[in-house]
Amino acid sequence: MADSLQPLWLESEALPVPTIVIDPELLVAGTVATVRLRLPATAAHLTLKFWVNDLQTRSLLNGPHWLDTWVPTDQGLLETQMPVSIPPEALEIQLVAITVEPTTQRESHWTTLDCWVTHPEPLFDLPLLGDGDEFEVLL
Repeated sequence: MADSLQPLWLESEALPVPTIVIDPELLVAGTVATVRLRLPATAAHLTLKFWVNDLQTRSLLNGPHWLDTWVPTDQGLLETQMPVSIPPEALEIQLVAITVEPTTQRESHWTTLDCWVTHPEPLFDLPLLGDGDEFEVLL
């Protein structure tokens, strides 16, 4: 039982930095995208803290979430998935993840991924200059 009181990750070792994986084509305003988060397979007893920020308003959109359920990948990594709702008005979001050792609460360096959000409809209806057939370029 004494082993269960020991930290699960050696204090002399830096915690692994998580990897964030998302298909940019899935980042469409008003939809839900699945974010995959990965750690090395040796990090089975670590937890991830994950959240999403709106880069335009600097506000928290989603989270923070504590993720600790892992599935091994073919590449020898551990992966977890998180659905993320993309607000209809979002222009650019930031995905943030950090590894946490549960026993000591030590944290890794942050991983951030800034992503542009695609909009199925134009956000603004801007009129064309002139009659729409020609543009004047001023130098």
